[in-house]
Amino acid sequence: MGRFDVRTHGLTKLVEPHPIGLKIAFGHVWVVSLAAANLDQIDELTNQVVARLPIGGHPIHLAVGFDSLWVLDGDGRILRVQPTR
Repeated sequence: MGRFDVRTHGLTKLVEPHPIGLKIAFGHVWVVSLAAANLDQIDELTNQVVARLPIGGHPIHLAVGFDSLWVLDGDGRILRVQPTR
């Protein structure tokens, strides 16, 4: 995940390679990375990772609902994450 710079028309500040899911929820940006198999909590103002949860497996989808983040992996497992506010 990165930021688009409107002045240079380029992508800057890559956080994780191969992001496969991005959601804005619970006051933060959440990204699941296929390559690193992490769920990252990112501060949208600083673009810094403020928390990282190694989830393992091969994540393929990220969803939000029922006060939780849900990560589906390629083996059919579902991980529920309930962030603290």
